[in-house]
Amino acid sequence: MSEIIQNNIEGKENSFIYFLHEEGVFDEKLFHVYFENVNLLDIEKDSREVIKKVIEVNEYIYRNIIYHFDIKDSHVLKNLPQNLNEYIEIIYIANRRLIHAL
Repeated sequence: MSEIIQNNIEGKENSFIYFLHEEGVFDEKLFHVYFENVNLLDIEKDSREVIKKVIEVNEYIYRNIIYHFDIKDSHVLKNLPQNLNEYIEIIYIANRRLIHAL
């Protein structure tokens, strides 16, 4: 498992998840770095627990995007990309690959 994935699982400062959760910022560059590392996970060598945690992080990203559009929720994301469907597809493809590996 890469340090980038570990930092996002733990929500460490300067990770994509940290900015998403703590700052309410969707950092596109950090998103791509994170998912580049997710796509490099070795489903044969990385533990099932790591894979499960990555899936949970990815689901958390989904939830934050959904909450952004809920008018009854105060959660607002800054810098949400206009081409959001492309980002959702990246998450979806990554999760499908990981789920099938379990």
